[in-house]
Amino acid sequence: MPQGVRHISLIGRLDMAGIEAVEEPFLALTKEANLRILVDLRRASFLASVGIRSVINLARRLNQNGGKMALLLGDNQQVRDTLEITGITAAIPSFSTLDEALTKLTTA
Repeated sequence: MPQGVRHISLIGRLDMAGIEAVEEPFLALTKEANLRILVDLRRASFLASVGIRSVINLARRLNQNGGKMALLLGDNQQVRDTLEITGITAAIPSFSTLDEALTKLTTA
């Protein structure tokens, strides 16, 4: 991973139980200035509204501190469909490949 980029891989169900395990560490990360985070959803099996909200909150807080986020979806069509239907992919850059995501995160 390039310097200054954090890679967070979320696996399994991102419902109330799943998100509770990651929400506090997410919030801690947002306190760093100019941080770039790659949220890897390739192995997420389900994305509930609480999971979507958590991703949006992380992106918003990162943006406030000069950081950015990209979503790595790979060929996870179920998660991609959920994010497209909710409009998240229009607000947060989403990519199929690691190289595309890293290029977006590491360029100005």
